[in-house]
Amino acid sequence: MNKVKVPKEVAEAFAFYEKQLETMPKKTVHFVLMAVPFSIVHGPAEVLKRFASNDPTQYLQAILQGYEARIDIEDELTAMITEWLNEPYYQDNEREDVKMLVNSIIGHLQKQT
Repeated sequence: MNKVKVPKEVAEAFAFYEKQLETMPKKTVHFVLMAVPFSIVHGPAEVLKRFASNDPTQYLQAILQGYEARIDIEDELTAMITEWLNEPYYQDNEREDVKMLVNSIIGHLQKQT
């Protein structure tokens, strides 16, 4: 079975609950996650509940088949560049700083493939 691609925040919420429930049998974890859409929830469970409401089939498939984060490269790169622009220069010249930014972007993209 192929893992289901879910938004990054959904993958993080699933991972949070997998960590919290790691001592429970897998079937019990599945039951807990299946109850989330019908429960009053807070925190990461709100993300799961919203996702389940919008796409219940994909939610259940992610529980049963596993999941992986769907990364939005544009959002990731925007965040990286914004962070870089808000930091003071690390090197003595801008050219070296630009090289550092490019290397960090390349490294990030290589992790995604």
